[in-house]
Amino acid sequence: MTRIRVGCAGFVGKLSGYFRQLDAFELSETGTRSRLPTLKKWGALAPPQARFVCRLPTELSVLGFEGEAAQAAYDRTVVSARAVGATTLWLKTPADFRPTTNHRRALVSFFGGRAETDLRIAWHAQGLWDSQAEDRNAVALEAGLIPVVDPLGLDRDDIDEETLPQGDLFYWRLLGRAGGGTRFTVLDFERLVELSSDRGEGFIIFGVSAMLGDARRFRKQLAIELGGEPSGSAVVDDGPDDGGPDAGGHDDGDPDNIDEPSGPDDGSPNGP
Repeated sequence: MTRIRVGCAGFVGKLSGYFRQLDAFELSETGTRSRLPTLKKWGALAPPQARFVCRLPTELSVLGFEGEAAQAAYDRTVVSARAVGATTLWLKTPADFRPTTNHRRALVSFFGGRAETDLRIAWHAQGLWDSQAEDRNAVALEAGLIPVVDPLGLDRDDIDEETLPQGDLFYWRLLGRAGGGTRFTVLDFERLVELSSDRGEGFIIFGVSAMLGDARRFRKQLAIELGGEPSGSAVVDDGPDDGGPDAGGHDDGDPDNIDEPSGPDDGSPNGP
């Protein structure tokens, strides 16, 4: 059966309330670097079927995925992932990390021989990789990465099951409509269900915290379309679309509070 987890990038509020409605949480780079006791507290608040996703640091691409510093940065993220109970990491390479021969080799060399076979890595390749999707997907396959795409992006009319990266595992990040809008329609949601219903397992992440309301609406529609709670999450309830009165907690206070940045680090197409 298809297992689809739905979540947001960045959130300010009570994690217990968040996980009553959604079953994935994509941490920013800042959130991933939180203290280990904090990450363990957050992880303990997630129900068994829910998953955190930790972001790999930007410095990996700056270092060219080579050397001891790059390995140390990766290892720190793995430690954070273990602490919060994440089974997926996500990597964003900037537009200046172009699809050159050296960059392809670096990705395959760095990730292809990883010892952490229980951790999946989703790769959001920005820039020219988008126009060379077949090449990107081939590199991802060789390196053991899951290509990150936005199936409702600018070329949504041209996207179908054949043009999306193939495989049972998928990771989709929705960055909003052309022009910066963040509200999706029922037809958008129906299209997402159609494209994902034959997949094995994956994440659909609403890429900025302002999309929290959309994520909740889609989670409800997904349950209806697939005939129940597809990932076994708790019952989805209606709540405010923002953090509400519980927003603004800090990671050294109430462990149920999370204060994740909602700026470009969490999903803006222009973010790092």
